[in-house]
Amino acid sequence: SLGEASSWKTWKFGNRDWQAEGWRLYDIVPEHHFLTGRIGDAVAQARLYVAEVDDTGEETGETEDERISRLAAVPLGTGSARDENMRLAGVDLAVAGECWIVGEGAARMDLEQATSDGAWFVVTGEAFKRSGGGPLKVKRPKNRGGDWLELVDGQDILIRCWRAHPNDTDQADSFTRSAIVPLREIELLTKREFAELDSRLTGAGIMFLPE
Repeated sequence: SLGEASSWKTWKFGNRDWQAEGWRLYDIVPEHHFLTGRIGDAVAQARLYVAEVDDTGEETGETEDERISRLAAVPLGTGSARDENMRLAGVDLAVAGECWIVGEGAARMDLEQATSDGAWFVVTGEAFKRSGGGPLKVKRPKNRGGDWLELVDGQDILIRCWRAHPNDTDQADSFTRSAIVPLREIELLTKREFAELDSRLTGAGIMFLPE
């Protein structure tokens, strides 16, 4: 819910300091970039389905009710758009420990046809802004029209997907968070290697001596 009583009214959107550093290291450390990319690719191959649960809340398998099973076709779009959204979600969870799933106009859902009027996209916390007590806005990706979307209760859907930190379950956690120090070490060692190479190249020259 995005209404007045929603917890999002007081939520501080935006990347935390460690998340911003995680994204910086993602861009410059190839080993980390490769690993998180593989995670995203694996998530993109997953199949969504609606599961049946027993009286204890345990999953018993995929539902056989065709009308209900169609609901799995609604979130995150369809076809290649869904694959890309799931890939982005996997990468976001690996780096920042959370992702935000936006369904523009998706609250107007046709349950019979299991379709939605809106467009789904996945963003990080950096894509949101709110001025004072004003409405919450999210930056659309260019392939969804770009510009800022003002989220409307009862019309748009906002889902936060995150891996909870054990010490504060409201906050996100990821393997990147604990790897920041060794990732920085890789960065600094790489910089030192380049500095030494540049120093040797610029220092190498020819000395002319008389006969």
